[in-house]
Amino acid sequence: MVYFIVQNFLKIIRPFFFPLKIYGLENVPREGAFIFASNHRSYIDPPLIAICYYRPLAFVARSTLYKGILAWLLPWLNAVPIKRESADVSAIKQTLRNLKKGFPVVVFPEGTRTIDPAKRKVLSGVGMIAVKSGLPVVPVFIKGTDDVLPPGAKFPKRRPVIVTFGQIMSFHRSQDYDVVTHQIMDKIFSLEK
Repeated sequence: MVYFIVQNFLKIIRPFFFPLKIYGLENVPREGAFIFASNHRSYIDPPLIAICYYRPLAFVARSTLYKGILAWLLPWLNAVPIKRESADVSAIKQTLRNLKKGFPVVVFPEGTRTIDPAKRKVLSGVGMIAVKSGLPVVPVFIKGTDDVLPPGAKFPKRRPVIVTFGQIMSFHRSQDYDVVTHQIMDKIFSLEK
């Protein structure tokens, strides 16, 4: 219930903050569990994916976000806290449980907001989740959110945003996590319009 209230509120206010174009929504499964794997440029990326898709999603969110009102709200939004500085096995297990419950899960393989490709570090968690779950991955490329709300900004600017959903990727349970992660990242960045 809280999820849908927040989702619908965001859909109502979104047009005041940025024009949005969505491509490739036909590539996203209409039922069942799967993994959204996206680049990450701004704090608004997770809610943006949520307003592009009608079903409730689960998220992997860095543990340091769990402060103040977010500490209460994020669990209601199906967010799993993850410690980025170490291999957080409990977060991976909880994410796999969410997938077993039928939730599509949103993962940001970069682990943090990254605008400069030279500073990009990719974590193998998405590869592990894809291989262990055996579920399809939908690559997502988000463009423009770093112009709407760049790192350090206190107020959003009205700038256009594009979200592109790529074709489903499938992996075998025997594949290497790092190899899978890099294949996913390559596909994500191939979607840039």
